[in-house]
Amino acid sequence: MEPQLSNNDPESGVLSANNRKFIETTIGITQDNQSRYYKKFKDLGYLVKGKIDRQWLVNQILLPQVIKDRVQITLILRIKDEEN
Repeated sequence: MEPQLSNNDPESGVLSANNRKFIETTIGITQDNQSRYYKKFKDLGYLVKGKIDRQWLVNQILLPQVIKDRVQITLILRIKDEEN
């Protein structure tokens, strides 16, 4: 079983049944724990709604971009102000 991802198919989003099962068998996480992680990832903005109903995708800002022979990764660091 391999993960399936497509921007045009709601059954191939990050949270599809096939991909959940793949994650469950690959890393041995239970369905309850998966649900907790997915909720947290959604709350943090790591997973965002796709264009199709019921489709969740990894936020594009988290994905590296390949530009010719280089990989570009965007990092946003929040620095806590000493006064706040």
